[in-house]
Amino acid sequence: MHLAELTKYAVQGQRHSQRMQRTGIGNGGWPLWTEAETEICRSLYPDYKAMRKALPHRTQAALATRCQTLDIAKRRRIWTARSDALFRRLDRTASASELCAAFPDHSLKKLCCRGSALGLSRPKVRYKPTGLLYSTNFDRIVRDET
Repeated sequence: MHLAELTKYAVQGQRHSQRMQRTGIGNGGWPLWTEAETEICRSLYPDYKAMRKALPHRTQAALATRCQTLDIAKRRRIWTARSDALFRRLDRTASASELCAAFPDHSLKKLCCRGSALGLSRPKVRYKPTGLLYSTNFDRIVRDET
């Protein structure tokens, strides 16, 4: 890219920013966030219903995105290569409580889903025979004589 093109695009970007500040409308036609709206988001954060009542012209997705932009909402936990390697090492041998302790940001359900996504399978639970056999009508127990 030539220097003249870079200059042209920089000037266009400045003009575009000035137009957005002057009109108060962003690229998609939505109004820009004001300080009052930002303060409402900060003060009412976990209660999205109250935010929707206070800001009826904003969508649920816009409110959630704004809260993430302001760093007041919880961010999604991203799996890195290092955490995947640790998970692969622990998955076959560790118990569910040990996995939850190793990955405190994730629930047990999310850990199971991650193992499935990685193509891992946990060893099947082997039950010890008790010597009791249950009949089909569940009202009596038949002892195994063998």
